[in-house]
Amino acid sequence: MKEMRRKNNFIKCRPDFFTKDSIVAMRRLPGGEAYVMLYLTLLTIAVENDGYLHYEGIENTHEEELALSLDENINKLRMGINLFRTLGLLEDCKNGDYYFPDAVYMKG
Repeated sequence: MKEMRRKNNFIKCRPDFFTKDSIVAMRRLPGGEAYVMLYLTLLTIAVENDGYLHYEGIENTHEEELALSLDENINKLRMGINLFRTLGLLEDCKNGDYYFPDAVYMKG
């Protein structure tokens, strides 16, 4: 993955962000606050790329590549990605990228 830009990325959260069903469901899980934080972290990257997280092919999988660039535990990241898929917060692209539909509306 390309070295992340060291500039400030902002996301605009709607007033109901933390009361949305998907976020409430996430927060109710054991360790759910950590998944919300991971989701917000990924959103701050995705907003700069029109909602996409691009897979560069540096690691074997996109999850491994993100874990490396974010210095995140791979198992936690994989569980988060699967959770985001299940909740409809993330979509897989044919080229291996991830798409966050809400990111395009959250650019600050």
